[in-house]
Amino acid sequence: MAATTVLSKRKRAQVSYLDDNDELDELLEIDEPFADVVDDESDDDLSFGSHKDPQAIKKRKAAKRAKKSPSTTKAKKNEKTFPFERLPAELRDQIYELALTDEDGITLVAKTNQYRRTVKRGTITENGGYGRRRRRYWQQPSQSQSQATQPVATRALCPALLAVSKQLHAEGVNYLYQQEIVLEDTYALHSFLATIGSNRSRLTDLTVKTWGSGGTHKAMNFCSFTLLGNCTNLQTLFLDCSIGWQRNPKGLARQLYRDGVYFFEQFGAANGAKDAGVDILELNDTNFDSGRGYWRRRNDPALEKDDFKDQCHAELRKLLAVKPARKARK
Repeated sequence: MAATTVLSKRKRAQVSYLDDNDELDELLEIDEPFADVVDDESDDDLSFGSHKDPQAIKKRKAAKRAKKSPSTTKAKKNEKTFPFERLPAELRDQIYELALTDEDGITLVAKTNQYRRTVKRGTITENGGYGRRRRRYWQQPSQSQSQATQPVATRALCPALLAVSKQLHAEGVNYLYQQEIVLEDTYALHSFLATIGSNRSRLTDLTVKTWGSGGTHKAMNFCSFTLLGNCTNLQTLFLDCSIGWQRNPKGLARQLYRDGVYFFEQFGAANGAKDAGVDILELNDTNFDSGRGYWRRRNDPALEKDDFKDQCHAELRKLLAVKPARKARK
C-alpha cells in the first residue's frame, strides 16, 4: 500500500485589523508609526510576496481621518426621519394643499425637454390677432427682484412630495390634479395629457386659452380632444378662445364635433349620457357674437348670445344622436 503524504499547513503571519478603525486607534492610544507598520490588507499568499507601500497607507489613513470627523459622526447618529405619516390627517391635508395647489390655478405652456414634448409652468398674455398668444415662463422670484417686476405666479409647487411613499401619493395626488389647470393652447393640452398618462381620470377643471390654427397646431385640436376622452371625471371644460373664424351656430357645432367626436362619445359612455360632454363644455362669449364674421354678410339674421348658444348645443346634440326631449302635453 502506497504511503500517503500529508501536507503540513503553512504558518501565516497574524494580521491585525485594529488600525482600520481610526476611532479605535485613538481609544487604544496607538501611535501612528506603529499603525503604519501593520499592513492590514496585505496577504503573502495572495499577493505573492509583494508588500504595499507604507507611505501610501499613511496617506490613505490621513484622508480617512479628514473625511470622518467626530462631529460629523455624532450628527449622523443623531439624525432621525421626520414622522410625517404620523401627523393628524387634517394637518397632512393642509400641507398637501400648500405644497400642491395654487389658488390662481396652474398655467402650463408647451416646451421641449431633451427632445421630448412636455409642458412647463408659465404665464400667458394676450398678444393681439386671432389665435395668437405670448408666453412668459414662470420662475420663482429672487430676493433681488422688486414687486413690480415679479411674475404673476408666486407660489412654487412641490410635486416631488408625492414620490416619498405610496401613502403620500395616494393622499395627495388629487390635490395636484383636481384644481384649475390652464393650458396655453391645444398643443400644450396634448403634451400635458400625454405626459400624465393614467392620471387623466383625476382631472376636473381644464381651461384652454387658444384654439390651434394652421399646420401642426390645427391638427392638435383633434389629437388633444381624442386624449381628452380619458378624462372621464371632468366637471368643467372651458374653451376660453375663439373656435376658428366666426360662423353660424350649426357651423360652430360641426367644428366642435369634427375635432371632439371621440371625446364626446367616450365621455358620454362613461357618464351614462351621450350629451354629457356638451353639458360640461363652456365657450368664450366671442363664439356667440353674430354681429361680426363673414357669415353675417350673407343676410343671416342676427341672434342674441343665448339663442346662438342654444342653437349650437342643439345641433351638437343632434350630431351625437341625442333624441330631443319630448314636450310635455298640456
